[in-house]
Amino acid sequence: MNKTGLLLVVSGPSGAGKSTVLRHLIDHHSNIMFSVSATTRPPRPQEEHGVHYRFVSEEEFSELIMNDELLEYVNYAGNRYGTLKKPVFDSIKAGKVVVLDIEERGAFQIKSGISDCIMIYLAPSDMQEVEKRLRMRGTENEEHIAQRLSLAYAQREHIYSYDYYVCNDSIEEASRKLLCIIEAEQCKIARVPNIKEEANA
Repeated sequence: MNKTGLLLVVSGPSGAGKSTVLRHLIDHHSNIMFSVSATTRPPRPQEEHGVHYRFVSEEEFSELIMNDELLEYVNYAGNRYGTLKKPVFDSIKAGKVVVLDIEERGAFQIKSGISDCIMIYLAPSDMQEVEKRLRMRGTENEEHIAQRLSLAYAQREHIYSYDYYVCNDSIEEASRKLLCIIEAEQCKIARVPNIKEEANA
């Protein structure tokens, strides 16, 4: 049977290590890929345009909205973020597992339009670890750290709206759990195309 394309929507607080875990997963599995979001946020050191994000101006972002080219978009911590439609749909159609690393408002926008997407909340076991990781980044001032922590506490109130929770206290273990979720979802009867024909072949 051919692998079916999937859409994974991964949320969690800033500093949860989402990008690190997802990069580890993707580096070890060629059929899994990031959806590269558009953002008006300035790039951080070592971030590349088209790899980590598509860095655009406020005017360019507004054009994406006007042209209906985004699956979702939000304002988060003073910057705008959005998911481009065409690359996501083209990749799923090609049988790829597409991973979106987005905050919860965007996640629920996706869920309202794509009901069979897989919602995953990824976070460390305690919020002190989140604060520690934010400070270790060295890219945020105290005001932004406080803002992100406040958002993180608010997000935890909606955790039961997700399909899965993955604890990120170990990159390798969190990555393994995500792979298990993907494999289980691909085995669901509802996702297997032409199963009757293939079973009788």
